[in-house]
Amino acid sequence: MPEFEKSGGLYPVLEICVASLLMYDKDVRLDFKEAGKGTPFIHVKLRQSFVNAGVFDQRATAKCPADASDALKAVATLDYWGEMIHDNFVKSNPDFQPLTDTSNSKAVVDALNRIGKLNSDLYNENRELRNEMKILRATIETDREDLKSMLLMEREEHRQEREEFRREREEFKTTITSMAKTNQQMHDQFAKYLTMFNLPRSPVQRPSNPNASMIPTTLFAASTSASGSVAPVAASASGLGKETQVAPTSDPGTLKSNTAIAVGAGGAKRPADNTSTTQPPASKRLVENYNFQTLHSQGTITEDIIINAYHKRHFIPGGEWTFSTISRDIQFTDKAKFRSCLQLFEVVATDADKRALEEPNLNATEVRDLAVRIAESGMQKLLKLEDQPKPGRYTRGYTGVGKRVRAIKTKLNVSPDDKNTTLFEAMRHTATTTKMTDYYK
Repeated sequence: MPEFEKSGGLYPVLEICVASLLMYDKDVRLDFKEAGKGTPFIHVKLRQSFVNAGVFDQRATAKCPADASDALKAVATLDYWGEMIHDNFVKSNPDFQPLTDTSNSKAVVDALNRIGKLNSDLYNENRELRNEMKILRATIETDREDLKSMLLMEREEHRQEREEFRREREEFKTTITSMAKTNQQMHDQFAKYLTMFNLPRSPVQRPSNPNASMIPTTLFAASTSASGSVAPVAASASGLGKETQVAPTSDPGTLKSNTAIAVGAGGAKRPADNTSTTQPPASKRLVENYNFQTLHSQGTITEDIIINAYHKRHFIPGGEWTFSTISRDIQFTDKAKFRSCLQLFEVVATDADKRALEEPNLNATEVRDLAVRIAESGMQKLLKLEDQPKPGRYTRGYTGVGKRVRAIKTKLNVSPDDKNTTLFEAMRHTATTTKMTDYYK
């Protein structure tokens, strides 16, 4: 630096520093020796500098042995010059008093040293605190960005779920409208056939007497001839009065009745039958059977899948059936969600549940109770795999099952593009590789 050159403003400071090092070198060596700390580094550097420069004072080296090394001569020179500088300092500063153990100056110096050390410690602690604050700020900023990203993702997922719900609702409305239209067309066609054949619209009750007449209404009437034989006659357009005679039957004894079967506008009157019957009308039997077979055919809760499969005789006793081969009903419009429900059933259904499903004579209540138990086991298994506590109330609808099963399969390291690996296979693989058998059981 130019300031420390001989013509620079700081050159006197440099001279003072060098003189102080030389003057106190011997004292420093003694202090280190008493403290058992070896030779001070600054003395080593001074001695080496004197040796390298070849600076040896003859007044100092005269006291050294003839075979003394350069290092020993350098030390002797340092000591000699230090004494000279010290004597000159004392002579130039008569009011200077050296520090002693009992002097106030030493106490002041010790206090200043403690204050300096304390100040240094405080500075270091403050610097560490500033570094920690920087780290905390960076961490908070990172967490804030992560939370912001998660919030945006959740908003997007909610938007997609609302859009999916809206689309499914529109599809359901379209399906219901189409089914109502088809039902109306079938009703109109059936009414057309009834009108075409002039058949009654109410169900016909079959007589219990096997000999009772079951002559079709409005098609033919019967008349008794003078000889007692019965001759069929064609009914008139109005069904009353005018009759056209037709060839008599070959067997006059076929019918013994002398009474003609009158044909009315509403159809032929059948002979009275006073025998009571316990069999319900055909229409009532059809309604009861329809209600039993399709009690849940239009539902979209998970147990409806099992109920409909049972009524379609999917669970063959002793057969090699699986839940994955259950056919999808029309109300389950989403194939992926339907397959996810089947995979969930395959996981939670026990052997006892499967044997119970193979019973062919269960009534509607027993089938429903069994299906609900399997469906609820599936919902609880989803909550367990999602590490969520069981809520007080939850639905068994199939709408959200697909997304949740896909998320669990992704958690089990199944690629989203893998459409073949089932939930059961993914859980069995994870249980084997991670040895978490109880968790994925």
